[in-house]
Amino acid sequence: MGNDLPRADLNEGTTMGFSMIVPTPKAKTGAFKISTVSMRGAPFRLQISIPSALFTLLFKQAERFDLLLGENGDKGKMMIKPTDAGHFKPTFMKHTVIFRLPETNWTPQIALSFEEPKRREVEGGAIIIELPDWMDEERWKSIQRARHQVSRERETAPLRGAAK
Repeated sequence: MGNDLPRADLNEGTTMGFSMIVPTPKAKTGAFKISTVSMRGAPFRLQISIPSALFTLLFKQAERFDLLLGENGDKGKMMIKPTDAGHFKPTFMKHTVIFRLPETNWTPQIALSFEEPKRREVEGGAIIIELPDWMDEERWKSIQRARHQVSRERETAPLRGAAK
């Protein structure tokens, strides 16, 4: 009744007038990134973003972590260590897992970002990442001064008769 169209039997091995549609591969969904972020004018905080696929490879099903800042010979490094009683529970998003650190007196107070820091896995399922050089207070303040200088030069360029 109603729809008496002939049915094609795909199991017979007959050649049909159709071609396969294959989805295009998705672009890389993100990078392992360390950045400073400020929400609504609050002081900057450090944020570590890890693509979900990489996070799963590194940490399996872990949900809680301790983050340890290197001292002495390990200065400039951070350990991300999975532990059941960890102090940090990252935010799990579709393509990224995010660690938002609390406000600290050592966090650079300008917008900075660094992708794909060097990292290595260590015993116990933890990783050690090398923090960007701008984490050093003298370095980020130098970057801040340079940015301020460039901004002032751009603002005063019309006053100096510079070409547009």
